[in-house]
Amino acid sequence: MAVLIADVSGKGVPAALFMAVNRTLMKTVCRKGVGPAESLRAANEILSRDNDACMFTTMFLALFNVRTGELIYANAGHNPPFIVSRDRTLRSLESMGDVFLGVETGVSYHEGRARLEPGDLLVLYTDGVTEAVAPDGSFFGEERLAAFMAERRDDALAAIWGRLAADLDDFQKGSQFDDITVVLLRRNE
Repeated sequence: MAVLIADVSGKGVPAALFMAVNRTLMKTVCRKGVGPAESLRAANEILSRDNDACMFTTMFLALFNVRTGELIYANAGHNPPFIVSRDRTLRSLESMGDVFLGVETGVSYHEGRARLEPGDLLVLYTDGVTEAVAPDGSFFGEERLAAFMAERRDDALAAIWGRLAADLDDFQKGSQFDDITVVLLRRNE
């Protein structure tokens, strides 16, 4: 099973169109037998070639084996996802240090590996979550997100998202600056 989260630079119609291009492109380059790093490399070559608008995309792409719990991933400058285990400990997935998509051609991407044990929760998010700003100028931040997920890790995934969306709205006092995307994946028993 493929798991992907991405965030494009910019806002409005140009960003929406660029994301549509990214979505279509990823459906093309993610082929059976091709790993996440190669898929990101192929996408980057295409996005970097004809990018007069100088837009870029951060992206995390993983292949998840539902039977074994193995996760093979590559990260193109996206926020590093983390895993919340049954005992509520957190481990961040290595960021790999690879660059955004669409910046330059000839870039190689690297793969990391992790294993989700039964009951583990994988949390992927865009910077709109951690960079949500309160009226006093403080950020929601990675620590607050991690604590939130650790506290609610046993809840149904829809309930986790609903509570997080409400907490973010309350934190920002209804003044949302950036788009917010969260992908949650729990390995079943």
